[in-house]
Amino acid sequence: MRPELENLQRDFQDNVVEGVMSEVMLEILGSDVVTGKEFLKILTRLSELAKGFIDTGRFEETLLIYNTLYTHSLGGRFKSEALNTIEYFFHSQDFTERFIRALRAWGLKNRDGAARLSRPLRKSLMGPLLAVALDEEDENARKLFLSLLVAMGRDLIPVVMKALHSDDAGRVRMLLYLVRKCGTDSDLSVVRTLLGHKNQRIGTAAVRTLLHFKTKDSLPYLKIYLESREPEVRLEAIELAGLYRLKETVPAVEGILDRKDLLGTAHAEKVAAVRALGRMGDISILDRFSRILETRSLISKGKLEDLKLEIFRSLRNFPPEDVEPLLRLGVWSDNQEMKAISAEIMGKLYGAGETPVDA
Repeated sequence: MRPELENLQRDFQDNVVEGVMSEVMLEILGSDVVTGKEFLKILTRLSELAKGFIDTGRFEETLLIYNTLYTHSLGGRFKSEALNTIEYFFHSQDFTERFIRALRAWGLKNRDGAARLSRPLRKSLMGPLLAVALDEEDENARKLFLSLLVAMGRDLIPVVMKALHSDDAGRVRMLLYLVRKCGTDSDLSVVRTLLGHKNQRIGTAAVRTLLHFKTKDSLPYLKIYLESREPEVRLEAIELAGLYRLKETVPAVEGILDRKDLLGTAHAEKVAAVRALGRMGDISILDRFSRILETRSLISKGKLEDLKLEIFRSLRNFPPEDVEPLLRLGVWSDNQEMKAISAEIMGKLYGAGETPVDA
């Protein structure tokens, strides 16, 4: 047999043996004849096995040990010994560091096991895991860490609030994401202190959090950011207006389309404005859309076509009968996507395969 196969077979056999040993010892813990001294010896051996399990990503077997000891800590004959093992082993810095290393190596392959084990360990895990998540550069690992943190629920909020005082926009935005996922509108006092932050990207992230909880002061702040002098901030504010379908912002967002843009530098904002207005589905904007579609320009022709295409993509958000005049323009367009969208929506009015001309 090849050496690598022999090693694989040996590792498999070792894993099976360790798993069986763990199950047998867990059964013995529940025996009425086991003495206190024997109980402690078994706890020591189980702790050693748990280290091996966690180091190799065997989260379920680690959790089985934890759950059994937790049950004993609630009402077993040696509940103080079981509780001490939980506190001084499973909630130790050493075990937490081992778990985080294991998450990097095995967490993406065994998300469910990692999530189930992280919940009972959240008291000691959430702080270190949050610190790691905020500094993580690998996107997949960061998403894993954040998903585990979200699963910890409201217990996470005090830890997040302590970390919110930062000038790093990326870190603050991740923290506010966790507030939206785990918090309630009673957790927003610290968030509101960020609304006037010198880094306006932090401010827009705070506004998004207020919008998520539908607070009364969220809309006035959003309107302020829609008028920001910073293009990136205006763009984010436009996207938020569309994301939350805030029809109260229609005049402000529509005003973006009126801005002169001879150099084409505001193109991204105009496309975002069309997308946002489309998401709102306010039929009052359709006249403006119609005027844009009928516009002809030799300057920045490509950018104008992008804007027109975004209008057609947004038409799915309106009642088909209200956008029929615009669809007739799309049917005769040279742009294949515009034609396809027009045919799709017209099909809802006249039946599949029909066109405005046919109708």
